[in-house]
Amino acid sequence: MPTIPPPAPRPSTASITPFAPPARDPNAMEVDATKSRLDWTCMMAGKCYGCGSTQHAKANGNHEHEICGHCGRAGHCKAVCFDKLAGKPKARRVAASENLPAEIPGLPSSELLSSTPGSPTPNFNDMLAQLHQLILEFVQLELTIGDYVEVVELLVTDLGPEEVILGLPWLRKVNPDIDWRAGLMNIKVEEEEEVKEDGAEVEE
Repeated sequence: MPTIPPPAPRPSTASITPFAPPARDPNAMEVDATKSRLDWTCMMAGKCYGCGSTQHAKANGNHEHEICGHCGRAGHCKAVCFDKLAGKPKARRVAASENLPAEIPGLPSSELLSSTPGSPTPNFNDMLAQLHQLILEFVQLELTIGDYVEVVELLVTDLGPEEVILGLPWLRKVNPDIDWRAGLMNIKVEEEEEVKEDGAEVEE
């Protein structure tokens, strides 16, 4: 009796996985954000967007240099901040740089921040727009990097996980060798020269 040959093995098919859902766009506008914006717009109807006053419009409110205590941006106060109404977390404070002008600790703020029409805006206004308040406290500490030792004045503020931030003015002054990939910094220390009594110089 003839036998039926077994069926030929079928080539294995690759398993088909369902399509993954598209990655969520972090910049997509959410329904809640749209509702918050609508609520804020209704709340601010007929009011100054800088301070919430009904006595003037924002253009006449002179809020250009006012810093919001919630988001840290210039142009409005905390009471009318959209980010605050939308439930966004309070912005982190930013460490100030060394190139803030020396007259800030006295703080005649109205004179300091006002500029005459046509004159260039001082570069520290941009920095102030990112700060919740001026940092006036500083401390002198000994900074040691390898063999390099220097006493530096550091402004005191909340830096989150960072212990210290060395700004561009310090980097320009010291000009260290930085390996960005390895996260290492090296500062060349020049050897001091001793002068003999007869005037000949001898290196240590």
